[in-house]
Amino acid sequence: MEIGTFARSGLLAMTIPVSVEEIGKECFAYCHSLVSLTFEENSRLRYVGDGAFIETHLLHAHFPDAVVLGLCVFKKSSVEEIRIGGVQPSLISGIYAGTDVPRTLKVSQDLESLKDSCFECCRLLTSVDFETPSRLTRIGKSAFSESGLRVLVIPSSVVELEESCFAHATSLISVTFETPSRLAKIGASAFLETPLPTFVIPASVKELGIKCLANCPSLASVIFEAGSRLTGIGASAFVGSGLLAMTIPACVEWLGASCLGCCLSLASIAFEAGSRLTRIEASAFLRSGLQAITIPKDVEELGEWCLADGRSLRSITFEAGSRLSRIRGYAFLRSNLQSIGIPASVESLGLKCLADCYALASVIFEDGSRLTAIEEGVFSGSALQSLVVPASVAQLKKECFLFCQSLFSVTFEDDSHLREIGAGAFFKSGLQSITIPASVEKFGERCFALCSSLANIYLKDPSQLREIEPEVFYGSLRTQIVLPDGRRFLASQLNRGWTLGSPFPA
Repeated sequence: MEIGTFARSGLLAMTIPVSVEEIGKECFAYCHSLVSLTFEENSRLRYVGDGAFIETHLLHAHFPDAVVLGLCVFKKSSVEEIRIGGVQPSLISGIYAGTDVPRTLKVSQDLESLKDSCFECCRLLTSVDFETPSRLTRIGKSAFSESGLRVLVIPSSVVELEESCFAHATSLISVTFETPSRLAKIGASAFLETPLPTFVIPASVKELGIKCLANCPSLASVIFEAGSRLTGIGASAFVGSGLLAMTIPACVEWLGASCLGCCLSLASIAFEAGSRLTRIEASAFLRSGLQAITIPKDVEELGEWCLADGRSLRSITFEAGSRLSRIRGYAFLRSNLQSIGIPASVESLGLKCLADCYALASVIFEDGSRLTAIEEGVFSGSALQSLVVPASVAQLKKECFLFCQSLFSVTFEDDSHLREIGAGAFFKSGLQSITIPASVEKFGERCFALCSSLANIYLKDPSQLREIEPEVFYGSLRTQIVLPDGRRFLASQLNRGWTLGSPFPA
């Protein structure tokens, strides 16, 4: 019988012919009227595929000798008795997934593994009692997913919790681990969308999988046991949880993408002394409730969007001796920062990393800055009032100070290496005057456009300026250019552009 042969049909009863050797995957799935299943004598049936009788109303299923049953054969069905050749299989066989197993399950101390999906969708199963001393080392993929478990004590012998093993167990309010736990891995989505209020992670755990405790809105507290061996926190591990605060163990070297994203109640994050953290990946704290954060000194990179949309985030500090070299695009976009100090080690500020920070009035670069460029839109829409640009910066890229209407002063350190001011760099800013380093070779299109308060642009001697693109001073009607020899003229006279060798207006 092929895959889905009778699926969603109105069958009431079925007799399987002697010649049938296999019932395909979901062959009788969703036959809500099916209440009777029989087999002709001397049946040759050897295999029943995954989900073959999903959501049927069979009460009894008596199969011929030696039949092998796939996964979730009776998921969400009403079956009360399953027999193979007259013998009732063990509860731990995995074929009861989705059925009405007993409310309490006893697991033999000799069992070493619980199979994948063995009690998936068993909504009447409320507790599991593991005989001691248990030899269980593995709880398989989706083993208790969507079950009715409420309280769980995991034996100390368990080494691995596989993917989704307790996911969507919507009654699960307590998980504890016998000590000393040997657990090394909590798999992806292991406790996804459960109502756990608190969770203690054993010191032995080395890996937290993707979404392992994601979308747990009741989860207010996660505690790492002393002596933790955890090296990283997986992507989206706690995304959308109800965490209030967290202390990251010193052994953690990386925080995965979105690992604490959308944790709206997360007001505080701390890192243990001696933190080995080197990387905070994209969106790690996106839309969190953090109010302040101190970045450990060994962190070398802040990923895209890592602290973006932090509407409560007012303070970011970096430990002394910071090794941070890169802040990627949108890192602090739309945060509520009021000021920030950029470590000298930072070489790159990514696209719009501090854009639309409407409270950001002050940015200070540490002495000896290695920054080489201020990328596109980095400070656009911020509340900056003044800025000192490090000597190491060679480019102000496109729209980097766009719509900074409170920005009245930008100065450049002595011995500036600045070569180019990009298109729209100071478009509609609040600049009142600016002195251009002698090293600058090019003004990009509209870089000083609509700067209604800009009175003077001073060119330092010996100016290396070679090109002014069209409409650089569009709408900046009062602005004058002051040459090194003291001559001055209205900048708008150059709105058609200018190149080296062409005379300046008289």
